[in-house]
Amino acid sequence: MKNFWKYAACMMAAVLMTAACSKDNESSSSGGSTTPPALQIPSSSTPVRYEATQDGGKIDFVELPANGTYIIGLRASYDVKMRGMIAASVVEGKSTPQENNVYQLDGFGTVQVKTTEAGDGYLLAVTPQGGSTEEVPVTLKKATLLDGESKKLCATWNLAIIRLQMRILTKRFDKEYTEDQLGDMQTDVVAFLKDAIPDAIQSSLPPIENLIDIQSLVAGGGLYHRYTMTSLGTLVLESAYETKAGTWRWADSNKKSIEATLPYGDSFSAGISYRGEQLCLQPQIDALEQMMSQFGAIASLAFSWELDLYCDKAK
Repeated sequence: MKNFWKYAACMMAAVLMTAACSKDNESSSSGGSTTPPALQIPSSSTPVRYEATQDGGKIDFVELPANGTYIIGLRASYDVKMRGMIAASVVEGKSTPQENNVYQLDGFGTVQVKTTEAGDGYLLAVTPQGGSTEEVPVTLKKATLLDGESKKLCATWNLAIIRLQMRILTKRFDKEYTEDQLGDMQTDVVAFLKDAIPDAIQSSLPPIENLIDIQSLVAGGGLYHRYTMTSLGTLVLESAYETKAGTWRWADSNKKSIEATLPYGDSFSAGISYRGEQLCLQPQIDALEQMMSQFGAIASLAFSWELDLYCDKAK
């Protein structure tokens, strides 16, 4: 009898092992393997942004918006010959896709999109003109800002008109200028303030000419003459003095304002509206806020101001 039960136990164990092996085989053959599939390289018709994952390299990101252009963010770096730091910068231009996932970037060089040998990550082989190739581990980011308001905003916009409105008591100022007319704006604003502020209050203020400096405002990065927003969340700001890139997002659910993060802890935010085909930006300019705050003595005069930047879409 004991032998019978031993035999029965062995048979049961054999059946259970066979069933387990069969289940494993079924799981493997039906795609139940834990090995992830190899990554696929996006086609040239897919807007993508590749972001570097390691510190120390020159490349911060490479964006290929699928519209025949490119944007590259370069990190701050130390120049041995100049013995000094080179600030973070941006390179933009025309992009032409070639074979083997290579992109010819006019004014920069080439970029080839690759995957790691294991197929579990992306690499960029970046070759600047006249330079050596650098392989950069990156992560892939696809376009997410694809709603109607985002598509309307995502473009390159050139500053056309600067409109400044002010009010002191019953007197109003409302004029439009081009970027080349900032000197005229300076003269007009000073004249308006001298006329609108009562003499008794002006006598308690420093000279108006010393409080308003439009040219310094522009030189300090308060105004830009070119704005680029992309569906991948990239923002590029260009002035006569610098070009810098950051990332932007909608600041409110109604999509009436944006906010952006820029290098070195800087930020950018602006209200969004339209005048016909023109984009209207109402930027928050800290330097201008500080400038206007010096007129605290005239707060009781119902002093208010508004700056609007009207931009044309680049063709």
